[in-house]
Amino acid sequence: HLLHVRVLHADEVYDPFDARTTSKVAVQKLTKRLWSHVHWNQYDEECHEALDKTDFVSRLEAFDAVMDAQITMVWFDIYRAFPSSKVIFTDRNATEWASLRLIHPRSALPYVRPCAGESGDKAWARLGMSKVAEMFEISRDFAQCIVPAERFQTVNVFDEYADPERLWTKLADFIGTDEARSIVQAGCAFPAKRRLNCTAEA
Repeated sequence: HLLHVRVLHADEVYDPFDARTTSKVAVQKLTKRLWSHVHWNQYDEECHEALDKTDFVSRLEAFDAVMDAQITMVWFDIYRAFPSSKVIFTDRNATEWASLRLIHPRSALPYVRPCAGESGDKAWARLGMSKVAEMFEISRDFAQCIVPAERFQTVNVFDEYADPERLWTKLADFIGTDEARSIVQAGCAFPAKRRLNCTAEA
């Protein structure tokens, strides 16, 4: 939102060009339509066929970016629908990520597609933290392998948060919009919330 791109979040739309707030109900209906026909976590051909037939282009072309679960669970299919798009992978220490995700019930495993036959607490318990951490690293390596280097960027907000100018510059250069670069010029701190804290007028 702060980088002046229209974003579809898991349950909300961030639109810098429209001051009206999009209701969570409306967005949930939209995301539900994306994959309501997909047999989540069932390892069968129907799940894969349903994703193959999903028209991601017509349903997502109004947005500049999409993010967060459940959208990230089908990011590869979205990327195939928009092959010239840029991909930002929010990276972090894999073991730390796995240990924290284990706390949350029904957390999605980092599969390329949600057709692996299992999810939730039982799957996490069976695999264990080290295996889930390995899956996280594999998902990052997979994304880095298939997306051209000039259109792929990793961002670790946990490590890079201490240097907000560098973090903003990294994102602004990658996104490539004047609005994004203006945030860097204004000396804005990377926000923990939506409100910016800047040393100059943007």
